[in-house]
Amino acid sequence: MHWIAASMILGAATTAIAAEDQPFKTTGRVGGWYIMQSMQHDTCAASMDYEQGAELSFHWNPRKDTMRVFFEDARLRSLEEGREYKIDLYFRKGQHLDAGWGAVTATGERTGEGVPYTAFSIAARDALVDIASANLIGMMYRGRVVASLDLSGSALMVQALRKCSKEIIAAHPVDPFED
Repeated sequence: MHWIAASMILGAATTAIAAEDQPFKTTGRVGGWYIMQSMQHDTCAASMDYEQGAELSFHWNPRKDTMRVFFEDARLRSLEEGREYKIDLYFRKGQHLDAGWGAVTATGERTGEGVPYTAFSIAARDALVDIASANLIGMMYRGRVVASLDLSGSALMVQALRKCSKEIIAAHPVDPFED
């Protein structure tokens, strides 16, 4: 299922595309997370499958220090494609609740197979620290719980993403004049 997240960021229409046709290659699995890399798109990604077919994916472009977050869940049937939703995010770090990201604007989308998902962008530098130190991420919409997802293994996942980013930067150094 982790190929769905990889194909979403690149606008692929379906998950039926053969793995060798994907610009992402799976580089391993750490802490339950699939780690993927796309040199073609300067992106490191991590994806976790959850019960009942839900999937959470983080796609980081280290050259631009941007992160795109995807949450796919077939139970979100009423998500409208192209509609923007204000989603409140929070992290549980031990017993502490951190709402550091606050509300983000997520767009409702559908995979080529019609499975609903939300997607939003955040600054990667802050996100990586929060993700690595949290044991749960929660999403709320209008005071209703959208998801409460276990982030076990996220510290190992972030380490793998940082290793991936070093490979991308080495292969495609950042040009100080690049926009």
